[in-house]
Amino acid sequence: MKIELETVNLKGIEKARMEWFAYRRSGGKLADYLLTTSAKTEKDNIGYFTKILYLEPADKSGVNLCINAGQCKKICLEDSGHMGMENQRCEKNGQKSARWKRTRYFLAEKINFERDLIAEIVKHIVFCQKNNLKPVIRLNGTSDISWDHIIKMFPMVQFYDYTKVYRRYEQYLNANKLRNYHITFSADENTNLSEWFKDRKRGTIAIVFDKNSFKSIVARGWVELNGKKIPVVNGDLSDNRFLDKPKLAIVALLAKGKARKCNLEFIRKYYDQTGMIV
Repeated sequence: MKIELETVNLKGIEKARMEWFAYRRSGGKLADYLLTTSAKTEKDNIGYFTKILYLEPADKSGVNLCINAGQCKKICLEDSGHMGMENQRCEKNGQKSARWKRTRYFLAEKINFERDLIAEIVKHIVFCQKNNLKPVIRLNGTSDISWDHIIKMFPMVQFYDYTKVYRRYEQYLNANKLRNYHITFSADENTNLSEWFKDRKRGTIAIVFDKNSFKSIVARGWVELNGKKIPVVNGDLSDNRFLDKPKLAIVALLAKGKARKCNLEFIRKYYDQTGMIV
């Protein structure tokens, strides 16, 4: 299995392996499942059934599984909603979270992890077929890893992800051979939007906004950048990015969890009076 890293952190991987095998020797069990659901994917998801793989984000495990994560890792969604409650419960009871287990399993026993992942995808497909649903899978719920070899195995399944890896996104746009895989680029504090949209004819970019800016930009429905009228999609209505109709668009996301109280540059502001995003 390929882990897309700028440099292979062998010390981090070895540490994760030691943690995992020590945990197993002490009687620790595997996570109940690798793929799970989320409140967002269940919302307005008629006709589709989505499963997501959640690992520990960024370098929390000691191995960076989200290589271009910037400020976002300070307030990752792992610490909000149901995931945040699980973290608190596990810390209180001295237990390991499901994401801790999945991540160490992934880093320590890749072959077995991949075997179990494939089995769960097959199970998901069978369930959807029996219930007249379209199977959808997001393998990077809180990571940013290349899963192309898995996606190729299931052309009948719709996969989708967000990524901060620009080269992977450009390859997806220009030479994507995986017709069942949709990727949305995820803006960070260093993303220059005017430069990103310069000469671009297609591509969707997800941007996190504060509460007031989110309401304003979604209500307007478009912004003008480089003389182009760019449509704005409300990314909080549904997570089914593969259904977004505009070929060129901004996917507006509302800052959630800890992000609501943080003054970080990757959480953008939109000024209705000027039409500017900063």
